[in-house]
Parts: sequence; C-alpha cells; structure tokens
Amino acid sequence: MSLTRKVTLVTLACAGWLAAGSAWSQDAALDQQVVGNWQLSKQAGNTGGLGPSAKGMLILADGGAFMLQIVNANMKPFAADDWRNAAPAESQASGKGSLAYFGTYEAGNGDHSLTLHILRSSYPNWIGSDQVWAVSLAGDELTLTDQANATETLVWKRLPPIPHGPASHVLQLRGGRRTVHF
Repeated sequence: MSLTRKVTLVTLACAGWLAAGSAWSQDAALDQQVVGNWQLSKQAGNTGGLGPSAKGMLILADGGAFMLQIVNANMKPFAADDWRNAAPAESQASGKGSLAYFGTYEAGNGDHSLTLHILRSSYPNWIGSDQVWAVSLAGDELTLTDQANATETLVWKRLPPIPHGPASHVLQLRGGRRTVHF
C-alpha cells in the first residue's frame, strides 16, 4: 500500500472519529441546553379541557428529572375553600382542566429528541410510559413536537434562574397565599 493511500485512509478514519465525536458533543450540548425552568407560551393541537390560553411550567433538572404542569387559565374558583370539599362538577372541571406529570428524561440520542419517562401522572394511563418529543431550540424558546402526533406542539419560553437563598423577591403573599409570578 502506498504512503499516499495510507495517509488518505488515516485521514478518513480521523474525519469519521471527529464526526462521531462532534455528534456526541452536540447531544451533550442539547442535554445541557434544555436544563432549566420553562413557561408555556403557546400550544397547538388538541388542547382538550386545557383551553387555548392554558398556563404551564416545565422543569428539566440537571440530574435528569422533570416536572410538567399545564392548567386551564380560565378555571373558576371552587365554592369551598378546601379542594377536598369541591362539588362533583368542580372536580370534573378541574380534572379536565389540568395535567401534571413527572419522571426522568433523556435528551439527544443524535436525533434532537427529548424522551420523558413518566413515573406518575394526573392522567393514570401515562404512568410507566414514555413520550418522545422532537426538540427545536431557538434562543430562549424550546419547541417540543410530539413524535407520535406531529400536530401536538408545545412552545416553552425559558424563565430566568431563581437565585439560591431566600426567594422573597419571587414569592409574594397574596390573600394569605404564596404565589410565584411568571
């Protein structure tokens, strides 16, 4: 084998190794880019009882845990002050107007995807299942498109980090309740 051919083969092998390393580092970058607190800014597809003006929060922790909550922003307050004393119609509206689940997640895998491994959910049929979302990141906007149903899309806006320590500037007492403004 000629020296030129050996150099060409070594160059091609190195290029392949670098390309594989580059793909891995892009996945690692995606894994880090999705970490944070996200506020739902819009959704497309079947919103069910959540409504078109739903509010939501997605937390993707650095250790691979996630929490997601989406609620209908137009839900009426219960007549009773205690949720356990809600009328059946109020409970039904609340159940249809809210969705919450948590578990672990994996980002990347070379295909810009986010796989949510659901440990618990307010919709019990999802417990123990996986959801795979296609990921698109543009600045502080995270777009997730359901790979099983491409018409279902959630667009999230990154929230600023909450500083460690007392969060009195984030939490306010309103009517005797603590609220977080976002």
